[in-house]
Amino acid sequence: MIMRSGQQLLLPASPVFIWGSLFAALLLNMLPLGRVLWLPDFLALGLLFWSVHQPLRVGVGVAFMFGLFMDVNQTTLLGLHALSYTVRSYLAAQVQRHLLWYKVPLQALQV
Repeated sequence: MIMRSGQQLLLPASPVFIWGSLFAALLLNMLPLGRVLWLPDFLALGLLFWSVHQPLRVGVGVAFMFGLFMDVNQTTLLGLHALSYTVRSYLAAQVQRHLLWYKVPLQALQV
């Protein structure tokens, strides 16, 4: 099937790619780098991205599951990361339609 330029972006992402990127972000968060202020929470960014662009595949339940993984890994209060990732994913789903109208720099500013 021949597509016009830009049409490839409208195709849904492969589930293997989505889950692979989320597990890669989880592994990046698990690196023993200590507390570095400039290092972002890669898993939160990945969950936020996929919650906006593929809300039917990555939702609140997936965010909760990955949050529990992070709680167990960092030995924090069980449910701390799970709650924060779940709330972020829910809010991303709420503003998903509104956010996609903007260009990428404005989307980053909104997030």
